[in-house]
Amino acid sequence: MEIKQLVTAACLVACADAALAQNTWYAGVELGQIDHYYLPEYTSAYNGEISSFRNDSDGTEVGLLVGISLPVAQQFSMAVEARIARNDSEWTLNLPNEPASFSYEIPTSVALSAKPVFQFNEQISVFGEIGFASGDVREWKSSPAADRSSYDFSEWVEGWVWGLGVAFHLSEAWSLHAVYRETDYSELEYKTYLPNGTHLETVRDNPETEAISMGLIYRFR
Repeated sequence: MEIKQLVTAACLVACADAALAQNTWYAGVELGQIDHYYLPEYTSAYNGEISSFRNDSDGTEVGLLVGISLPVAQQFSMAVEARIARNDSEWTLNLPNEPASFSYEIPTSVALSAKPVFQFNEQISVFGEIGFASGDVREWKSSPAADRSSYDFSEWVEGWVWGLGVAFHLSEAWSLHAVYRETDYSELEYKTYLPNGTHLETVRDNPETEAISMGLIYRFR
């Protein structure tokens, strides 16, 4: 396991143990813009030749979150936050001359993050996030040509997420926040085949996402 994953896991455990003692829960909803970046690399099964591409898409994301926090000092608190999100970002491409059609998307993602919060004053606080993520990665290609490959990859892929944000406190219970997040997914690998079943290529990809969201949060007291 990488060092950043060990640090994140230790932070999550420590935050959860402390936060449960205080029992300060919150929940909220987010709406924002998300960008997906796909970096597929095709390695030929015949000669090892590598072809690399970049496929980008954007769309709207809606997220639900729930968390539990602990005041650590006068202006500092720590939280553990769980989040699930859906989006409509999809990269598509049609090549009539090949012919081939492509579709890449990550419509659903989940995350569990540690969240340090610094309270500037009664109205404004800033926060960071770092944690584990998982996304429903789907990469699809279809071609009727006898010499063109097809594939249909659909799996939940693990990764890690980090973010930075600022919150505006409307009252003791309600707040608005703006947050920027990046998610880096682990490398995925799959094979492509010709219509007769012959292995044509091995594909590797490292999907990434960036999102900017606005959220409305309610803190239970």
